[in-house]
Amino acid sequence: MIALCIIFIVLGLILYLPICIDVKYIGGEFSYKITYAFIKFYPKDTKPKKKTSKSKDNKENSKDKTSSVDSPKSKTSHDDSLKKTSQDKENVSKEDTSNDSESSDLNALDTLNVALDIFKAIKTKLGKFITSIKITNLYINFQVADLDAFDCALKFGKLNIVLGNILGFLYWNFKVKKKSINIQPKFNSSNSIYDVSFKVKIGLGKGVGKILVMIFKVIPILKRNDLL
Repeated sequence: MIALCIIFIVLGLILYLPICIDVKYIGGEFSYKITYAFIKFYPKDTKPKKKTSKSKDNKENSKDKTSSVDSPKSKTSHDDSLKKTSQDKENVSKEDTSNDSESSDLNALDTLNVALDIFKAIKTKLGKFITSIKITNLYINFQVADLDAFDCALKFGKLNIVLGNILGFLYWNFKVKKKSINIQPKFNSSNSIYDVSFKVKIGLGKGVGKILVMIFKVIPILKRNDLL
């Protein structure tokens, strides 16, 4: 009984702890990391490669040089074979262009129908999965700079419109917790600043379960269309 309680507690912790994706674009440098239970899974820390000895490199270079030298007879025969193969490929491509143009239209319609079937099958679960995603520590620091005051004000207004629409979409569809949002113009300057950072949290209990349901709904559609 105690063992079962411990197992349920561990499973509860595993499902409760979310997968975190940290995204940063600060000072023109992009970085991200994926963590779970305070353990970083991606990107992994790469160890520096060991330097090879100079003697091995010299031996490999000498082998490459000797292997690259060919007889003139082999070169001519090789050139003739290349010419024949290129002519054969051109003849085959001319014959197949008409057939490819007809089949491409059919393939496009088929893929569109399959995509619509998949969307109809998963749209309810997809909506619930999206609402289970949390965006926290949203940090935005945009400073629009331009030497011309009119152009600076124009860029600042356009940026406010675009960013307002994006933030409205995020607040409407996701759970968002902001840290700091600062947007301001920088007159008589040419150094703009566009810094963004945020954290995405996906709960295993809610997110993974919905993903599995969507996968099991998509598999029959792919099998019915001979795509799996």
